[in-house]
Amino acid sequence: MRYWVINGANKKINSRSTKLNNMVKLKSKQSNDQLLKAMLGLIKKRPGIRPREMHTILGLEHSAHLRNTLIKRGLVKKQRKGAAVHYYPFKTGKK
Repeated sequence: MRYWVINGANKKINSRSTKLNNMVKLKSKQSNDQLLKAMLGLIKKRPGIRPREMHTILGLEHSAHLRNTLIKRGLVKKQRKGAAVHYYPFKTGKK
């Protein structure tokens, strides 16, 4: 059995239950888009932010997949300074 939070309540979900699994996937997709927007906004407000700071502020354990998505979409760039990694928004010609 897996436990998921759906509409604020913990529910047991049998992994064979297609209907509930589809609902969870839709919920997680929606949350993923919201997290991407929140992460992009955070990087714009705090250029040079490090992953651990993002995790703390957004309440995430891991965010590599989200950061990589923003990089692939051309919205964010990753810069290494020694062992440290910093994230910056791409600057556009518009102000």
